[in-house]
Amino acid sequence: MNYPRRFPLRASAALTALFALAVSAAPLRGVAAQESARRSSSGVNGKIAFQSTQGGDGFTNDIYVMDADGKRQTRLTDSANDDTYPVWSPQGDKIAYLSGNESGYEIYLMNADGTNQRPLRGAADGGPVRGVNLQWSPDGTMLKYETYGNVHVIEAVAPGGGDSVLAPQNLSAADSDFPFDTDASWSSDGSKLVFISTGFSGDLPQVWTTTFGGAVQRTQLTTSPGAKFTPASAGGLIAFGTQTSGREIWVMNADGTNQHSLPGTSNAWTGPFFSPDGSRIAYTALSGAVFVVNADGSNPVQVSDAAGTGTTVFWSPDGTKVAFQATEGTQFFDIYVAGSDGTSRRASNYTKTRRADEFAYSWQRLAPAP
Repeated sequence: MNYPRRFPLRASAALTALFALAVSAAPLRGVAAQESARRSSSGVNGKIAFQSTQGGDGFTNDIYVMDADGKRQTRLTDSANDDTYPVWSPQGDKIAYLSGNESGYEIYLMNADGTNQRPLRGAADGGPVRGVNLQWSPDGTMLKYETYGNVHVIEAVAPGGGDSVLAPQNLSAADSDFPFDTDASWSSDGSKLVFISTGFSGDLPQVWTTTFGGAVQRTQLTTSPGAKFTPASAGGLIAFGTQTSGREIWVMNADGTNQHSLPGTSNAWTGPFFSPDGSRIAYTALSGAVFVVNADGSNPVQVSDAAGTGTTVFWSPDGTKVAFQATEGTQFFDIYVAGSDGTSRRASNYTKTRRADEFAYSWQRLAPAP
């Protein structure tokens, strides 16, 4: 479970030249045309949202964004609270994040440029919504979050637009056995959540799915030996970590059939993390090295020699890069980015503050210009 931490993509010259040539050959008119060209030249890779302690007392985080090449790092929040865990909406127009202190973290929303920062009010008593491990639904209308072994979903966007005020739904409360549920994520079609559940009777953590929005139906998918971790869904598959004598990545169909390990992933430590198109899986090894493997287990490659020391590896929207946190000989965490094809293991340090901790969780998707 990723609790908020309280302590402490560079464009090529050729791409820049091609962009300049296109501009000179066909002059663009107006702000809208310039924005269209910028989005087209950057594919679908928008800004990286991250938290950093660089602007405060070294212990309190604020939310920042930076361009896909690591440039133009911009501070979006500046509050007395600890602002953490920024997550882009699938449309790239909003950021959900956590803001709070030792008494609890409340879910906030803001626009992509940092304007209209406001709490998401939707608790049954009209009070704040508190939780961790945020994730938007694939259609960008709902959020998943977790509190003390309970998985919740809440409508974030009301039909017709605007923030929803509906109360959240506790999906774990539907089980009379009082399980401990964690590591939830949306199914690739957004119709269910896949998560890890552990019974208080001492049962090993196993992979389950649950429906939401009405009568909750929970379904156990795995029963095999070994504790299960961090399931993720993409393209009709569910991948998850399994701990037996070591830890490795397993894959199964969305209905739980055809469960099998991925060859060559016996060194897995964190993950799995699906690529945006669902064809590849990233993970970190026990050594901290970052690896990528095809979803069918073929072509495992090490993509970075830099040791990822955070728990999260996340993909650029076009699937060409992966980002992760590392210290690399310093006492501070920085955000590193590496190519995902393994042709070069050289990762670039994007934040390089060396005086603050930075953690990133999300990369904004921008639609290519028509």
